[in-house]
Amino acid sequence: MTHPRILIVEDEESIARDIREMLEQLEYQVVAAADSGEKALKKIEETGPDLVLMDIQLKGGMDGVDTSDQIRRRFDIPVVYVTGTADKKTLQRAKVTAPLGFVVKPFKIRDLHSSIEVALHIHGLGKKLRESERRLRIDIEERKRAEEALSAAHEELTSVHKRLRRDYELASKVFTNV
Repeated sequence: MTHPRILIVEDEESIARDIREMLEQLEYQVVAAADSGEKALKKIEETGPDLVLMDIQLKGGMDGVDTSDQIRRRFDIPVVYVTGTADKKTLQRAKVTAPLGFVVKPFKIRDLHSSIEVALHIHGLGKKLRESERRLRIDIEERKRAEEALSAAHEELTSVHKRLRRDYELASKVFTNV
């Protein structure tokens, strides 16, 4: 059984280390840690994690909300915010990025665990739904092509039938006049 692979994005080294220890206790695989949005995007490209734990306040030019927005647009990876920033304006910005969870610092290991498991489950269901929709679209397209082919074959058969009937009628007239 493979353990989910998690990227930690946290600008405070001691908190990142604490989160890593909690994740390892919970038997998750920590693929990397980043302290800025720019580094997080690079780590995602390098490691392909199953989930990102994202602080909102980060070093560099991108905060966690901007970084999550980029992750949502570029990758199919769920984000769970792990933050001490809980003001209304920031939370409104964060909601737009469609995170699959929020864990407010300080938190307990069970809160982190349940948020990760819910996020992974919801994300997995979403992937299954998108795959089912994709297969359904393909099935519908194949059915349309088959219906078009059937319709064309029906038209051709009707045309052939009309020609055969006309030829039969001509042949019948010729034989009755003989």
